[in-house]
Amino acid sequence: MPHVKTPEETKKIIRKKFTNKKVTVSEATVDALYSIYETYRHYVEGSTDKAGVFHPQKIGKENNEGYYTSLRDMEKIADIMVQDMRRGVPEKEALRYAVKRVYFLRLNNAADRKLVQEEILKDLDMSKVEYEWKLAGKDYIVRRGPAEIARVPVDLLQKKNSF
Repeated sequence: MPHVKTPEETKKIIRKKFTNKKVTVSEATVDALYSIYETYRHYVEGSTDKAGVFHPQKIGKENNEGYYTSLRDMEKIADIMVQDMRRGVPEKEALRYAVKRVYFLRLNNAADRKLVQEEILKDLDMSKVEYEWKLAGKDYIVRRGPAEIARVPVDLLQKKNSF
């Protein structure tokens, strides 16, 4: 059985995923990721409380294939967030999108998605509105719904495509 890390150990690992990529995120983001990771894990695996009472899984009862999580998911989230943040996407929006990609989209039925949205991801918008890119002079304006979330210089994208 794998060693279950303390909250402090887990948060340190999450923080390190970002510092290894030379990006600093707020403690609020580290706390949010820890909370999402732990809660999601308990919802999939079930858990035993301090009194010794077992609480069965809440999601994946129909089919939990692909639901199990590990700290490797934090690496995926860090990759997505760092990529977005380097493009000028605000940290909170980068967090929302990365969590949607890694945790929310893996859910394979409406009941699980509803429960996860309402109980685990209640502070993050998981609606299906996606990014829209529009050319405006020498920049692409990136929007999510009516909100402008980033401006990306065209020449930056051309440099990336020349490799």
